[in-house]
Amino acid sequence: MRFTRLAVTAAGLAAAGLTLSSSAATVGPKTLNFSDAAGDALGSSAANDITKVTFTTTGTTTKVGKYLKYTPKNLVVSMTLAAAPGSTPGLDYEVDAQLDGCGGTKFSYTPGAQTEGSLFTDCGSPESTGTGTSTLYTTSPTVNGSTITWTFGLKELSPEFKPGATFSGLTALTVQNDPVFGIIGPGIVGGDYDDAATDSTYKIG
Repeated sequence: MRFTRLAVTAAGLAAAGLTLSSSAATVGPKTLNFSDAAGDALGSSAANDITKVTFTTTGTTTKVGKYLKYTPKNLVVSMTLAAAPGSTPGLDYEVDAQLDGCGGTKFSYTPGAQTEGSLFTDCGSPESTGTGTSTLYTTSPTVNGSTITWTFGLKELSPEFKPGATFSGLTALTVQNDPVFGIIGPGIVGGDYDDAATDSTYKIG
């Protein structure tokens, strides 16, 4: 078994005065976290104050031969605030990124809006006059305390959302938009309450 071989290898390294990282035997989802200082939101509202953003997946782990293999099934993106999300009409919570082969992606949550939760992408639809390839996927994000979570099955999304595809330009923001659709407003040209960003990239896996 693989773990037996690792144990023997670790024992051999220990005898030689060396160590083996436990991550060598780790099988599971890839995760990226980036954070933002609490207390820096415009207007000092904790409900608008981003503290952490996470990109990860959920999936299944199976045994293939002598080894374990993790297969991602769902893309999971979450935003954590300094307090529970607000209920002001049009208050929009967004996570934006560029996806290889797709272009722009936007995860959005606007409590009370006609489309309360969504993922808007620059890919996924056939070319047609006036709409291009842009696609809107609707969902109901889960809210647990101060954390908003968007979950999408990879098979439900366009083929560009596949294991190994890379997100870059990761940015999160809270902004006031229109209360009906949560789209039109200062968020289009800036004027956000708070934002967070990272130069790191996330590879789906």
